[in-house]
Amino acid sequence: MKLPPPKTTKQEVLLTLIQRGEVSLMDFQKLHGFRTRCSELVNDHGLKTETKMLLAKNKYGRQSDTDFTVLQIGIRLLRFI
Repeated sequence: MKLPPPKTTKQEVLLTLIQRGEVSLMDFQKLHGFRTRCSELVNDHGLKTETKMLLAKNKYGRQSDTDFTVLQIGIRLLRFI
């Protein structure tokens, strides 16, 4: 199924969520309002969030374990597609 390109940041997060099955701040580091878009998707569509430990690198190449909230696709959202 070919989806049209996103026109808003909310659509961009939702499209990535559909394509990958989950999204986190690591996917949208430069998107201002990512957490707001996630909250809108949780409130509008009842999506689930989960906290995961992800390995992150800073701009100097140092690695660290960081807690990130991950938005996951659920059965309920699949009914809207």
